[in-house]
Amino acid sequence: MTTEMLPQCVGYQQAIFETLRRIEQLLSKNEPPVRSMSFSGVLIMEETVNALRVSRSTVKQLIGSGTIRVVRIGRRVLVPRESLNQLLNDPH
Repeated sequence: MTTEMLPQCVGYQQAIFETLRRIEQLLSKNEPPVRSMSFSGVLIMEETVNALRVSRSTVKQLIGSGTIRVVRIGRRVLVPRESLNQLLNDPH
């Protein structure tokens, strides 16, 4: 290692220590990770299938026909609870 590389290594080392310090802070708060957060206003596909007690293909058909309104984020399909309420309360 040359003396020219030393400041660069120290900068990386400081960044690593700062990242580790931040991780320790987050872990000490005992907060659940973002993945375990649930949004009570939306359902994922499996939750929708279970709630309606129908097959996955039936839910996909309802989504495709526009009967169930969804929000797409990338490949993820989220079904607003209000969309299911409208479907279940529709008199037709």
